[in-house]
Amino acid sequence: MRGDWKYGLLFLLLFSGAFAVQAVAGKLAGRELGKAKAGIRFSSVSNLPTFAFYPEQAGDIALVSKKNAPQQNAHTEKILRKTMQIRKAAEDKVGAFLKQRYCIGNNMISSYSPAEASAYEAQFKPKLEELEKLTAVLHSLVQEGPQTNNPKNLTAYQQKLTTLIKEITAGYTEICEVEETLCGCYSG
Repeated sequence: MRGDWKYGLLFLLLFSGAFAVQAVAGKLAGRELGKAKAGIRFSSVSNLPTFAFYPEQAGDIALVSKKNAPQQNAHTEKILRKTMQIRKAAEDKVGAFLKQRYCIGNNMISSYSPAEASAYEAQFKPKLEELEKLTAVLHSLVQEGPQTNNPKNLTAYQQKLTTLIKEITAGYTEICEVEETLCGCYSG
């Protein structure tokens, strides 16, 4: 019996808000409210009244949704603008990554003897292939754009773009730290 107060408190926290809203809206009769409080007070689930959702209550919910719509739309627009900025930056990065890859390949051929170039190619080929695949994924994400204008989906899309950009940048930085002469773009 000592633990009953914990359940009573839990029921109070979970259901008191719903009962108060219904009571204020005039949807819950005083007698039923009393039963609900009694059920919460005695921590007995069997004493709690059951409430059905009536279609006329949907109007109250719709009014709240309409009231919050301008704030939700403004929030979604803000996230959408940020997404488009990140998307534009990612599109620019794709071009920079492709140029970086071209320069590394060109520097391998022009700066080293065939034996040295094949040694560097063997050393860096797996990493360069991985970076090419990641760049292709980034390019396809940029081309497709976000699938929906839902704030959660937009945030996930932003996260994918920034994560890929960071991974690719780190990969090219790793190659350039090992062999600096590969990374300069001398052809313009």
